[in-house]
Amino acid sequence: MNVFIASSSSDAALEKYGTMCSELIEKVAKLNDINLVFGVYSKGLMGKCYDSFKQEQKKIIGIAVKEYEEEFEKIPCDEKVIVKSSMERLETIYNKSDILLFLPGGVGTYNELFACLEEMKTNSENKKLILYNIDFFFSPMLEEMYKLYQQGFLERNLADYIFISNNQDEIIDKIKEKI
Repeated sequence: MNVFIASSSSDAALEKYGTMCSELIEKVAKLNDINLVFGVYSKGLMGKCYDSFKQEQKKIIGIAVKEYEEEFEKIPCDEKVIVKSSMERLETIYNKSDILLFLPGGVGTYNELFACLEEMKTNSENKKLILYNIDFFFSPMLEEMYKLYQQGFLERNLADYIFISNNQDEIIDKIKEKI
């Protein structure tokens, strides 16, 4: 089972969210039969994901845009995929992942979230999309998406596609259901 963990590559995010997100990442990495689909950046929460899965001797599938190939070579992965564009990177991440776990992050994380959400809306694949809504990080976005649903811009409520929780144990249980 492959899990993609979308998160910040910024060390600044570690100040506010580092401890709680690191705990969740470590719990996920300890699960049996789970591998990491990795966006190939060694800083911030992304770096923590890599380190935790490496420590647990889990398979790591790295996916990077050709432009970062030189940096990619410095990060040992069990499988390396080089793609031409960020759009192809996102498609490859989605296709290689069974579970998509989103932690606090910036524009890249939101881009990944919305792209995966749209793919899940138009595709009947059995993937699990999970938001770790620590400290209500995603709540403003969720409120806006609910307004879109209420106004008829979305056919189904966001909760039909995404499991949302700020409770680590609930998230681990949801991941175990998929394994």
